[in-house]
Amino acid sequence: MLLSSCKARQSDPRAELEGAIKGANVGGFVYSFTEDDNTATAAFTNPAFRTGLQVDKQNPHADIRYTRIRDKKSGATKTYRAEAVPSGRTLAIRVTDLDTNRVIANDPFVPAASCNVDNKTYPSIQACEADFFCSCLPALQCQANATCQDIRDGFDCRIAGQPTGVSVDILVRPNSLRCQVVGYLPENGGLLKQ
Repeated sequence: MLLSSCKARQSDPRAELEGAIKGANVGGFVYSFTEDDNTATAAFTNPAFRTGLQVDKQNPHADIRYTRIRDKKSGATKTYRAEAVPSGRTLAIRVTDLDTNRVIANDPFVPAASCNVDNKTYPSIQACEADFFCSCLPALQCQANATCQDIRDGFDCRIAGQPTGVSVDILVRPNSLRCQVVGYLPENGGLLKQ
């Protein structure tokens, strides 16, 4: 009598990620694995990114993170590389889909706009809001897209002829394709350019 036992083969997310990044040097990178009801995410993160990854003219490129995301329902996987690359006089974070070798995001660091609606007097609330949406909102939207986090902000409008101002609170939500790709960048980090 022959007895056989069938066990579901356990996948090894770390080994799958290592195979998918085709020999990239991730020595010293920190491995992490997270999952929820829909996805399982394995990642190698450059620990220097959390404390200020140094990038200079001699070393203008730095890998930040390699990520493999598996859709638990369909079984489909995607592998991404996030890296710091030169972009004009500054840097950008470029994200590449390693399965297709297609760049899906290339976001340069943009200095925050100077927002000074609080220091002006406007003829109407509409004029104040219009100034804010033209001069301040683009920088906030850029920040939301860079962090893939909601930004809550507010400003005060002084209206000519009114004794008190009007406070306006806004929520700026990320709207870039990059933010739809969950988990390919660490939550916090920075780059130092010399």
